[in-house]
Amino acid sequence: MELAKRDKQLKHLHSIIQEKEQFLYDIHKELLKSKKDNPFLNDVVDQYTVYISELTQQNQAQYNALKRLADYISDLIVDPNSDTDMVRQCKQDMKIVQEELGTFGNSTAK
Repeated sequence: MELAKRDKQLKHLHSIIQEKEQFLYDIHKELLKSKKDNPFLNDVVDQYTVYISELTQQNQAQYNALKRLADYISDLIVDPNSDTDMVRQCKQDMKIVQEELGTFGNSTAK
């Protein structure tokens, strides 16, 4: 039961983080538009651009790590030396990894 509560909290926190990231992307777009009219925004826009770039790189690194993990789990599933318990656990782990990979669909596309 505690594990289910923890998972629910983690999913909620993850969705909040994604909302905040989306908010930052939106603000960045607006600042880029406003920069043309207000030269004082140049420094702010530059700082946002650096931050957005770092955020995108972090998301891409996390995605790449999950992708490598998914590939490794796939290899374990088809390995003839894997016993049935290991294959069952690998399939469960693969579902979790695939769910996490699905959360990166919007983040890495920016």
